[in-house]
Amino acid sequence: SAGAQMGLRWSIFSPQGTQGTTLSGIPLTIVLGSPSSVTYLSKSRPAVSCTLSWDNNMDHNCTDFQDPEDDDNRLKTCGGKWDLYAFGIEGLDWDNTKPGTLRGDVADYLHKYIKDDNLLDQTLKDRFASKDLVFQFGDQDTKDCRKGECADDCAAMLEGNTRLQRGLNYMSYLKWTLPGYTPEYSVFHGGHRPELFFAGEYFNLKAFNAGGWDECLWDSLECLSLLVKALSGGVLLLSLSSGACVYMCMKAHRDKHYIKLHHARAVDLEAARKLLKVRK
Repeated sequence: SAGAQMGLRWSIFSPQGTQGTTLSGIPLTIVLGSPSSVTYLSKSRPAVSCTLSWDNNMDHNCTDFQDPEDDDNRLKTCGGKWDLYAFGIEGLDWDNTKPGTLRGDVADYLHKYIKDDNLLDQTLKDRFASKDLVFQFGDQDTKDCRKGECADDCAAMLEGNTRLQRGLNYMSYLKWTLPGYTPEYSVFHGGHRPELFFAGEYFNLKAFNAGGWDECLWDSLECLSLLVKALSGGVLLLSLSSGACVYMCMKAHRDKHYIKLHHARAVDLEAARKLLKVRK
C-alpha cells in the first residue's frame, strides 16, 4: 500500500540495490506489496482499453501503452501534469525544481548520484532493471480507487482503476519499456490485507528463506477453532433465549393487567346497573 508506494519510489531513485547489492556490496532484495500508485519511467501510460473497470482480474494483460499528449488516443493529460513526480519522473531536473519543495528535495537526493540531467532517464532505467525487485498482489484487491480504496488523483487513475489492475499494468509496462527485462511478481489469495502478504510463502521465501503460514484474519469466521465457534454459538443461543424469556414475561404481565382491568370494568358496570334500579 503506501509503504510499497514509498518503497518503489526509493527503488527507482536510489543507487542502492543496483546489480542486486547495496553500495557496500551486501545482497539486497526489495519486496513490495500492492502499491496504491506507481511511478512510471517514461511519459507513456496504459491505453484506455487497459483501465476498464470490468477487466479486473488476474487474467488482465495490457499490451498497449501511449503518450497522453498524442491526439490519436483518449488519455487525459491531467492539465499537463500526468508525468510529474511521483506518478512519473518529470520535474526532477535542475531547471524545474524549487528548493524546499517535495520535488526539490527528491531532485537534490537524485543529483547526488546523477550529475547530468541528460543522463537521468536512461540511468534510472538501467539501474532499476538491474535490481532484485519483486512485487506481490492480492487476487481480490479489486476495490475501485474512486471509492476511497487507493489514490484517486487524475494521474493515478491513468494507471488503472484498482490496485490489482495498476499492478498488472505496471508489470506489463516494465517489460515493454525495459528491453530484455522481465519483472518478477507473485499473487496471493485475498484482498488488500497485509496479514496475508506477510504470511505468504513468496514473501517468507524471499525475505527469510522460510515457509509461510495460514493466517487467521480477525474478521473472518472461516479459520476460528471449534471451541471459539462453540462458545460463539453458546453466547448467541443464550442471547436469543434471554430475549425470548423477556418477551414472554412482558406478554404475561400485559395479559394479566388486561384481565384485571376487564374485571374491574365489569364490576363497575354491575354496580351502576344496581344503582339505576334503586333510583327507579
